[in-house]
Amino acid sequence: MTNIEKFNQAFIEVFGVEESALGSSFTKENVDSWDSVHQLNIIAIIEEAFDIIAVRYTMEEKLFNSTNPFTFAVDVDMD
Repeated sequence: MTNIEKFNQAFIEVFGVEESALGSSFTKENVDSWDSVHQLNIIAIIEEAFDIIAVRYTMEEKLFNSTNPFTFAVDVDMD
């Protein structure tokens, strides 16, 4: 499975849509059922599919150390 297929599979699984529904208009602003639970499920599936961990900084770390509240730590096993 390619990376884009893995990525799309997260949305297919969480929202129960066909791959053809995914595209530039499939956004949290345009999908009525997109809520915080769906968001967490997407993150969990993507973490598992890509073997990564999404890390959320604390507000203090965000204010003093970063302009981006999210970072992705990637540990790729090449074996």
